Amino acid sequence: MWSGPSIEGVICRLTLAGAVLIGLASCASTTAGPAPLATPDPNQQACETEGRAALSTYSNILTLAAALPTTAGAVARWEYTRNGPNGPRPAVSRWSAFPAGQKVVLCYFDGDFANFAPSHPNGPLYAMAYERALVIATQGQSPWVDHIGPKATNPLIAP
Repeated sequence: MWSGPSIEGVICRLTLAGAVLIGLASCASTTAGPAPLATPDPNQQACETEGRAALSTYSNILTLAAALPTTAGAVARWEYTRNGPNGPRPAVSRWSAFPAGQKVVLCYFDGDFANFAPSHPNGPLYAMAYERALVIATQGQSPWVDHIGPKATNPLIAP
């Protein structure tokens, strides 16, 4: 003959255990309060305000693709070397005038740059898809539109 607890006793214990779990879960959710707001990324904020404004004449449809922090010294070295040993480069990088450790943000924007027409003495050399722009921003200076071109030749990189 069965000597264990009765079915009614087991059901009662299971119901009581379930009620306790539900009560604890509801207490935990009401005492925890709302989830804390994420702290805005200052690099993204700089790109969204300063970088976006610098490109407003070229496109109305922009998406921030990347906000990559770096330094003025790294950007200056990058300008001197990014096109290879025989590629075009500035005689003097504008970023070499800044302290090497000054914070700089590379703001990459994707969009339709239909209003962009690069200046060339002989007019446009060829039709190109202008779909990515790089704006360099630093505190206390106007943002610098570095270049606008195709995504294929403008990867999302920082020096």
